[in-house]
Amino acid sequence: MKRLLYLSFLLLFITGISGKLHACDPTSSSFKVTVCDYYILPGNPDTVRVSGSYVRIIENQAGCDSMILVSVDIRQSITAYALTDINGLHADVHVSSMGVSYQWMDCDNQFQPVSGATDKDFLPPSPGNYAVLVDNGACVDTSACITFIPSSIHTADPYELQVYPNPGNTAFTVFGNQPLSLEIIAPDGRIVHHEGINEEHRINSQSWSEGVYVIRLHGDSGSFSKRIQIIH
Repeated sequence: MKRLLYLSFLLLFITGISGKLHACDPTSSSFKVTVCDYYILPGNPDTVRVSGSYVRIIENQAGCDSMILVSVDIRQSITAYALTDINGLHADVHVSSMGVSYQWMDCDNQFQPVSGATDKDFLPPSPGNYAVLVDNGACVDTSACITFIPSSIHTADPYELQVYPNPGNTAFTVFGNQPLSLEIIAPDGRIVHHEGINEEHRINSQSWSEGVYVIRLHGDSGSFSKRIQIIH
């Protein structure tokens, strides 16, 4: 009797296992994501910071194995800068600008987008404060507001301003054709250097962070600006 019960239980157990194995078909799927800086994979969570294709096997709703192929496009976070330029305003980012879109905004009008102002260079229609929003498809940043005053920007260089080498590293030279007041504006809008110069002047930039700086000269003929890139 005990032997019969044991055999019956064993038969039921084997039948159940067979039915489960038969009903449990593995599944597969794939998808693509574009994200900023990193992505957390599904299943056993791993954080990836490099673009590529990743395979994960997790349990689906039926309790079966499900293979997932994830194609991950990692975009590097960006920092937006708005700079004054001889042609108006200029947008810059601290990483590659490939694939980056631009939208200039009016800070004095609750950051409303300026219609049609979607290029790196922007000549505002009127004096005021403006900022630029940059977007690389996954990461977004908005610059600080910068003041635009048309009368302070000249299309011709009255001071024959020369900056070399450009890009600069630990130091660079600024040359003007007369004694001038000089100020240098960092990518974040801070004035990092201010002094009077007499024609040629050497400036130490060893402690400055990398980025694009604005060199602004003031003299009898008004103001004139030029950009220099610092690379260490």
